[in-house]
Amino acid sequence: MKQFLYLVLVSFLLPYISWAKNLDIDLGVFFRTRTHLRGAPTWNYPTLMIGPSFTLFEHYKIRGPGVVYENSPKDSQLSWSLGLHGIDDDKPWFTFKDKDEDYRNQRNFALELASSVKYKFGEKKKHFVETKIYRELIEYQSLFCEFSFGLPLLPFTSTEYALAIGEKDTHQYLYGTSAVSGISYHQLSLKVVLPFLPWGGVLINNLSKLWIGEKENRHAELVRGQGDTLSFSSFATWKVY
Repeated sequence: MKQFLYLVLVSFLLPYISWAKNLDIDLGVFFRTRTHLRGAPTWNYPTLMIGPSFTLFEHYKIRGPGVVYENSPKDSQLSWSLGLHGIDDDKPWFTFKDKDEDYRNQRNFALELASSVKYKFGEKKKHFVETKIYRELIEYQSLFCEFSFGLPLLPFTSTEYALAIGEKDTHQYLYGTSAVSGISYHQLSLKVVLPFLPWGGVLINNLSKLWIGEKENRHAELVRGQGDTLSFSSFATWKVY
C-alpha cells in the first residue's frame, strides 16, 4: 500500500515538474524469485514490480520508498551517498502466487538514515570496495553495517561478496525477539549486466546466495530455520525523460 500511494503522489506531481531540464526519469521492471529482508524471508514466491525513478540535478535520486543524494563523479575513483530509506515487509504489489501475509510480514514500518562510501580501482575501475552504514530512526533506533567488495569475471559479468553486522535491536527487528548481535549475514552474488536492450535499455541479472550469520538468528521467530536464501533477480531499466 505504501508503494502504491507513492506512485499516486508521483503521478500527481509529474505534470508540474516534468518540464524541468534538470530532471531525469527512468522506468524499471524488477522480477525476483523470492523476497527477503536482509536474510529473513518475507515472500517465498516470484514477484514483479514496475515503477519510475527520478534524478534531480544529477545527484538527488528518488527510488522506491527512499530519497538519496549521490556524489559519484565519472572521473573519480571515490563516490559516496547519504539518504533516507523506508523498510517494510508488506505483501508485494504483484505476486505469481495468491497468498495471504503471515508471520513473516508483521514488522512495523522503519526509516533508516543510509550512507555509503565506494572506492573503485583496477582496469577500467571494475574492482571496488564499499561500506554501507544504516541508522534506524523511528522503530528500533539501532545500527546496521555492510562491507562488500567486487571484481570482474567474464565480459559483462562480475562477482561480489558482502559481510554485514548488526546490533541486537536491529537483529530483533529483522529476525525475531530471540535474535542476538553479531554477524547479520554473508552474501555471494554473480551479476550479469547486458547494456543493449531495445530502446536503449539495460538488463541486470543477479544470482545470490545468502547465509544468516548467527545460529540464534537463523532460528529466531521471523526466520524459523530458513536462514539460507538462494534467489535470482532481473532488473530492466529504460530512460524515458
